[in-house]
Amino acid sequence: MTLFVGLLSNAISLANRVDAFYAAGNQADIYVTTSKYDDNDYNAIKGKLDKGDTLEWRTEIVASLNGRESYGIICPRIPSISKPVEILNQRPEHKNDNFFLVDYSYYESNKEAYEDEVSVEYALPALIPSDMRKAVLDFFNGTETTPGFPEDVAVKPGKKNILMLDSYEIKYRATGFMKHPENIAKTSYNQGCYFMSTKMFKQKFVDALKDNYTAPFLEALDSAYHVWDLLDPRKTDRNDLPWANQYLIKLNNTSTITDKENVIKAYFTDKGENNNLFAVSDIESNPWSVSAATDVRESMQLTFVFPFVFFAVALLVILTTMSQVIIKERMMIGTFKALGVSRAMIFWHYISLTLLLVGIGCVLGSILGPLIIPAIMAMKYNILYTLPARSLFVFPWLQVLLTVTAFLGISALVAFLVCRSEINLKPVESMMPPSLNPDEKSIKREVKKPNPLKFSIKMAFRNIKANLVKSMMVVVGVLGCTALCVCGFGIDDTLDNGIEREFSTYYTSDITMTYAYGGTFGSSLSAVEGVKEVEEYTYSVSNLMTYNDDDSVRFTYYSFVRAYQDNVTDRGYLGVPMTKGKITITNKASINLGVGVGDKVGFTLNNETYVGTVGHVTDMFISHGFFVYFSDFGIEPIYNRAFINCEAGSNVEEVAKNIMDINSKTMSSYVTRDGVREQTESVMSGIYLMTMAVKAFAVILAVVVLYNLTLLNFRERIRDIATLKVLGFTKREIALSLIIETMVLTVVGAILGLFLGYPFMWLVLYVNKVPLVEFLNIVYPLTYAVSFLISFVVALVVTVSLSLLTKRVNMLESFKAAG
Repeated sequence: MTLFVGLLSNAISLANRVDAFYAAGNQADIYVTTSKYDDNDYNAIKGKLDKGDTLEWRTEIVASLNGRESYGIICPRIPSISKPVEILNQRPEHKNDNFFLVDYSYYESNKEAYEDEVSVEYALPALIPSDMRKAVLDFFNGTETTPGFPEDVAVKPGKKNILMLDSYEIKYRATGFMKHPENIAKTSYNQGCYFMSTKMFKQKFVDALKDNYTAPFLEALDSAYHVWDLLDPRKTDRNDLPWANQYLIKLNNTSTITDKENVIKAYFTDKGENNNLFAVSDIESNPWSVSAATDVRESMQLTFVFPFVFFAVALLVILTTMSQVIIKERMMIGTFKALGVSRAMIFWHYISLTLLLVGIGCVLGSILGPLIIPAIMAMKYNILYTLPARSLFVFPWLQVLLTVTAFLGISALVAFLVCRSEINLKPVESMMPPSLNPDEKSIKREVKKPNPLKFSIKMAFRNIKANLVKSMMVVVGVLGCTALCVCGFGIDDTLDNGIEREFSTYYTSDITMTYAYGGTFGSSLSAVEGVKEVEEYTYSVSNLMTYNDDDSVRFTYYSFVRAYQDNVTDRGYLGVPMTKGKITITNKASINLGVGVGDKVGFTLNNETYVGTVGHVTDMFISHGFFVYFSDFGIEPIYNRAFINCEAGSNVEEVAKNIMDINSKTMSSYVTRDGVREQTESVMSGIYLMTMAVKAFAVILAVVVLYNLTLLNFRERIRDIATLKVLGFTKREIALSLIIETMVLTVVGAILGLFLGYPFMWLVLYVNKVPLVEFLNIVYPLTYAVSFLISFVVALVVTVSLSLLTKRVNMLESFKAAG
């Protein structure tokens, strides 16, 4: 009950916290994302909605905050749909139409972000309106109507032709930090998120243009294309932002969500060649919400995995305990029947005793569970998510009442079945010792003791055969305990295997350096003392796509793409298999996209879409996405990261800090291999905690189950033990018979438990899937050996301890009484 009610309380508590966070931010029910702006979309979508439904527009762009992958939202004013739940550290210049709000978890890990300007790097091809980009190309290249405008005349000395770049960095000072429903997962384990007003964005962009281009060029550009009207910071209406690409819908009746999505999809389909729909999604399918939604679902699923194993063991304990009580009180039962006490009253006595004890356990478990388990699991959730404070005690009344009722009912039935055979006897039969069983008759025929060990073994197997039900109870009890041990230790094996796989294939370098902006800085990195090798590459958040037969996009998976120079794997910087002309994808990407080797897939990089064929599917634990070579797709390298290996004996952390000091303007951040490992183990800490609980419960249950079963076996064997004493067998020889019997059954149960352990572990991990990782299930041979030894040693200790009770058996009393 402690485990069941605790896990159930945890699941409800987590769901309530997530729902409360989304409700506080007025989370949108439907997101409509387009590939390009169409002025007709807003009114058309609005016309598909019902009275009471709300529609807002905004621009979603991929960017980076100080080199960290993020996505940004540009909108005219603080929205009412998907709005910040809370704004903290707000500056005086913050206004409803002038704001730059960064996710609070980003601030927690980058405290200097409050004092310093935050570097935001935009992917310009997707950001700059196509008309403006065409205008600039016309000015530089010259057309029939537009004379060429030399670049050295257009661009100021020492400045950049930013409109022709693939990305450009602009610095902003945060006006505050926010807790936002679309960044429920903390930036330590997810993308960053920021909100920016259209006014601020336009003003900064205009400032960047004036800073890099000469006045004559800007005047000529504006004269021909009215650029300043387009970028006027005072104009923030929808029609003045041609790159708006997302529409948020809040429904008055959420039961119509599927119908609304279908109607909206039909509208875009009817546009034919002008169909600009990228995706229609709801809160459950958005990348930023998947992790929390998965944890909510799996916390509820976990409630129905372990507890049922423990319920079964609990019933086994009740069965063995009541059997012992009946054996001990056999003569008293016969006396009551002889005195005229009805069978119903005797039944009620033992059933009520069972109900009282089980009821006390249920009450204590129902109180302790919601206090202990949610507090433990909250440590994991607080690391991963930004959520409201947890209620100290969440009590699932209905589920607890139903469970207690069912458990009490089953317990009463078990007590009834245990008592029935004894209570159905005549009073005289209950008051007399039971008739000799086949074992006892065999004992009396064995007057001589040819070989004590042989006789003990023979007696042990006879006892097993004569009491098959009890023997099966021992086997089942040991099987469950052993399977739990294999499950607990196996989960540890799986996590360790996944982490080692990650660090032998993906995080192979001593340092991974992130650039402040795209460029080539390998030579300056190599010049730092302690640096041995440098390999630059590109890392980008990407839309990974698979296609239908008609080449339309079938499914999109939001993940990463990493692009390298040729033969990077040959140089030892990457352990994943790669083939020229092919794309390597990770196992989770393969599962989510439903593709394998030979299938056609696509990915986006620098706002261009590339299509290729899957050459390899590689197992990864945490990293999920694509690996490609630049040359296979004609991609012009724009490096934003680098692998760095240090000289032997160098202090990796000091080398990384020196790189940052020397290259402070070009480097954004770094992470060492050891640092990533610590972060990974921190994320996994919740699961490690769960496995510790599983292993502890397995050992405790082994002790309880084996103690009860061995004690029951001893009490059933009292007359046999007395007979053996009369025949001259020593205490040691008698105890050996009991030990052999229990240990044979333990070995059988433990072996069966070893076979059941892996499927049980697979089931536990299956219902505990998380977007952050893909479990690479494995159980090491040592785990099987340790699990077997735990069950064997616990059984041996318990059996040997209880076998010492043989010296307390009074031969005369044993023959005179039933127990």
